[in-house]
Amino acid sequence: MARCCSSPGLLSVVVTAFVAACGGGSKNAGVDARAVAASDAAADERASDASEDASSDFGLLADAGARDVANDGTVDSRSLYGGADSLDLNGGEVDGLWHLDPSHPLSLQAPTFAQRSHPLTPTGLWATSLESPRPTNAFWMNLVLDKGDQRINVVPYHVKALAAGLAVAFPRLVVADSSVTTPDDPQWLMGAVETLGTHQVTAYDDLSVTVTWTASQGSLGAPLVYGMPYVSTLFDGLTPHLQAASGVAIATVNGGASAGSLTADALTVTLNNGQTWRIYSSKTVTWTWSSSEITASSVFSGWIRLAYQATAATAEILDRHAGAIPTGGSADLSAVGDVGTVRFDWQSTGTGDLLMMALPHHGARLSASTATETMTLPSLSGTLTSVVGSSWTLRYPLSSITWTAPRVTDSSAQSDLQAALQADANFSPNEMTDPYFGGKQLAKLARLVLIAREQNLGSLAASMTTKLAAAIEPWLDGSNDDPLVYDTTWGGIVSTKGLADSAADFGQGYYNDHHFHYGYFVYAAAVLAREDATWAAAHADKVLCLIRDIANPSTADAWFPRVRNFDWFVGHSWAAGLFSFGDGRNQESTSEAVNAWYAVELFGRARQDEALTNLGRILRAMEVASAQTYWQIPDASAIYQAPFKSHHAVGVLWQTKADFTTFFGNNPAYIYGIQMMPFTPATEDLLARAWIADATTQIAAAASGETSDGWKGFMTMAKAVVDPSAALAESRALTSYDDGNSKTNTLYWIATRPK
Repeated sequence: MARCCSSPGLLSVVVTAFVAACGGGSKNAGVDARAVAASDAAADERASDASEDASSDFGLLADAGARDVANDGTVDSRSLYGGADSLDLNGGEVDGLWHLDPSHPLSLQAPTFAQRSHPLTPTGLWATSLESPRPTNAFWMNLVLDKGDQRINVVPYHVKALAAGLAVAFPRLVVADSSVTTPDDPQWLMGAVETLGTHQVTAYDDLSVTVTWTASQGSLGAPLVYGMPYVSTLFDGLTPHLQAASGVAIATVNGGASAGSLTADALTVTLNNGQTWRIYSSKTVTWTWSSSEITASSVFSGWIRLAYQATAATAEILDRHAGAIPTGGSADLSAVGDVGTVRFDWQSTGTGDLLMMALPHHGARLSASTATETMTLPSLSGTLTSVVGSSWTLRYPLSSITWTAPRVTDSSAQSDLQAALQADANFSPNEMTDPYFGGKQLAKLARLVLIAREQNLGSLAASMTTKLAAAIEPWLDGSNDDPLVYDTTWGGIVSTKGLADSAADFGQGYYNDHHFHYGYFVYAAAVLAREDATWAAAHADKVLCLIRDIANPSTADAWFPRVRNFDWFVGHSWAAGLFSFGDGRNQESTSEAVNAWYAVELFGRARQDEALTNLGRILRAMEVASAQTYWQIPDASAIYQAPFKSHHAVGVLWQTKADFTTFFGNNPAYIYGIQMMPFTPATEDLLARAWIADATTQIAAAASGETSDGWKGFMTMAKAVVDPSAALAESRALTSYDDGNSKTNTLYWIATRPK
């Protein structure tokens, strides 16, 4: 994708060539070899094209026209995203290969909701060239919210943009019973002798953000790229100054314990906390040092890089790759059949082979031909491994589960199921509620429609479809009590009450939880579109606006940012919007995130839109994989250590900590249940059998200690993964259900579990 950039002075610097000192699994586990080969070949060709177009000059990354689009009306995404085309690969053709082209939006049409401005205007921490639509949930939002001085996690480092420069920490883990935390204690401040001005975010893309400080004499820039094993800063006419953070002291430099000066392009520095760091410069620098700082003797233009050295062997690897500097990256999507390929193409400058660090879920899906090094690093999300090369190819099996469960209902539950369905058909959603609970109720009714249709109860399905249309239309046409509107300031669909009050609607007006909320709406709309093509044609534009709000895949959509909630590198979504948190971004309910991407897929299927279908399938597969890696904790997981591991689940995952809790209470049933709801056919892919089996004792205890049948019901449905007969018997004691669930849906789930 094009990188959104401004044009600060530092970007025009011609960088001297860097001189180094020394030279989970989802349900569909099988992967079709032909599809893999086809997808990899296409990805290789696209990466080659991108490599030819890319410049190694950091200053040439700016693309002032990245957001320019033609204003010629609505575009059918099926004609823009390649569809099931045949690409010519090395003289041959691959049938059925779909490739996402981010330069083509799902639609060029302006949102058909009333327009409003947002009371929270962007701070001056955004470069003036970075206009709406702006990211609201990106991993780096702490750099532009409030004072912009809270930390972000760029894996493996935690960094903060301060007035004096970039604070850098290699985090330590503190494991407790109900949390795993990483204290906010940086080791370094990378700055300049000269006084720096306020930082600004001057560029961003799928995998990075660039921060720039401007002084009267020059500038300092830092491309913060996910997975960077070095923290890199680009100086233009300033004097580098590396200061030991509070409570940290420099013990030795290049083996010497006496403060003084030395001239080198690489330093080995030990700290009094036992850490060892390497410092690299793109040309030889004369440094003076003391226990509190390392300072260059004169102004400098070029790169200064800082890297945590875990072992002596790590030093050799860091030296070997110190010349290649990552500056950004893009995510490229393609699919062939039931195989999705996600390719990271890293932008870099300098010389040599690029070294980056991969998370555990990457390692499980990287192409077998990927080059690696032996360097590993600990992190909140498990052990990071080192990968060499300018691109990564990640392969995800795509689920074949669509509208219904992949097996018929068990005959022993058939009578109870149909009786429940007749009773539940009387349910009507409440229009006088917020988008979250309103969306859940719409999706609840949509589930009943699908189950009725599957049970060959056509007239019942038709009557509920009519009721569903009448319930969702006030949300789409703005005639309900809390109308949805288009926010012109940030670029998104928000609720009227949420816009007026940041605490209303779960912070929805400030972009909290949009994928949770709109996922339910899109699911309901997908069912309506499947049932009634006329309704779909009349309301597709409004539904597409909700999809564009949470899952717009294009860099050329003038109205919505690219994939607002989803984070390509960590492989999951961030729910937090325009709120600054000391612990960074967070997400609570992975299951509601999965539901959002499942809903996008289903709407695509209902509309026979291959772009939406494959986009939803890939996002769904990625979210499931990361949920199973970082939220679900089976016995075999090595992500978290005891005693936290004994809970078998994460309730809220932040950038810098994992909590066994929820935002609405500490009841264990809440914590497990929020990672399960809503139960749909897609839940089969999400709830790993090994996880439920290993957490059986904890889930049973959560159920016995819970007074609400709504949450108990989710524990019962989870039990059905490993023991459907016992779950069916247990379900007969339930007298009420969560407002997004029903007796019918509970019985359907249990009755369609594999024996």
